[in-house]
Amino acid sequence: MLFFYIPGYSSENGDGWRFLDLESGELSFWYAGPEILGASISPDGSQVAYSQGDSIFISDIARQTITPLVTGITDNPSGNERTPTWSPTGDRIAYYFNHLDRTKVELRVVDLAGNLEASHEVYNTQQPPPTWSPDGTKVVCISDGSN
Repeated sequence: MLFFYIPGYSSENGDGWRFLDLESGELSFWYAGPEILGASISPDGSQVAYSQGDSIFISDIARQTITPLVTGITDNPSGNERTPTWSPTGDRIAYYFNHLDRTKVELRVVDLAGNLEASHEVYNTQQPPPTWSPDGTKVVCISDGSN
């Protein structure tokens, strides 16, 4: 399954996220909405983690439900969450927490209940999505070398 964004493809607001089934060639709609800044499909293909506004959500594709994972307004009023990435086992998500005063960025790992498992300052990161090692024991990101 291939997951991608097509600007100007939705009749609602001009953009949208799609799934392409590589075996059947079927193209299906997932979401069209404002300000999705990063999305990642779960290892089993059943869910999408994405950042929108100042929060991270999990969308169950089959059920068409959306569950907040980490919400900037209530959980972290001093910043916002961006670019979630699933662990290889699908039980954790790594993402960046950007402090609103722009003093630092943190790489964070949470479980699927939103409980913080790890946090490390990566000041001035360029913010391509964090990448998990195949065994799920490490997360790598790009930083400017300050920390």
